[in-house]
Amino acid sequence: GLDDVPASFAAMVELTQRFSAEFAVRPFLAMDPDGMLDRLAALVNHESEHVRRWVSEGTRTRLPWGKRVPALEARLDRRLALLAELRRDPSRYVQRSVANHLGDILKDDRARGLDCLEAWSREDHPATRWVVRHAARTVLKQGDPRALALFGQTPSDDLVVEQLRARPARIPLGGSIRLVAAIHNRGHERRAVRLDYRLESPG
Repeated sequence: GLDDVPASFAAMVELTQRFSAEFAVRPFLAMDPDGMLDRLAALVNHESEHVRRWVSEGTRTRLPWGKRVPALEARLDRRLALLAELRRDPSRYVQRSVANHLGDILKDDRARGLDCLEAWSREDHPATRWVVRHAARTVLKQGDPRALALFGQTPSDDLVVEQLRARPARIPLGGSIRLVAAIHNRGHERRAVRLDYRLESPG
């Protein structure tokens, strides 16, 4: 359909409401990135949450299993503008895509991504707060100071995990385990604590 963009675009708008067009739009973005971004920008208020999600999901740089489109990486400002329009979307389905897209940006250009997180975190809106929290999950686990500061936390050598116990030592498939940790604050100030843990296979 690359030889008839208007008809193909209209078809994708219909298809994405029934299946998904996030992969189908990639060759069109590669062929005419600005023209296609213009068309997608006109859909940020579409009545269908599937179409609104498509605007975000189809323009991700790291879309899982999606064709890589280098032109999108060079159009960060335009992608951020799309996400800004969608950040308060009432649909959690759309919010999740916006957060995942912002997660891509944090991997491609951490400084710009954190700038966006900081700006949005100042908004008192439940949708935006959820998007910021979900988008920041990877950089929070990495201990990024700017990301931690968004949630009132700062890296500190004063916090030490003194005990970590897991019971039982062996669990059956489908079973559960209880983790107990003792954290000592060796400093003189109260601190907000974020505790992450990682499970690794012994193999």
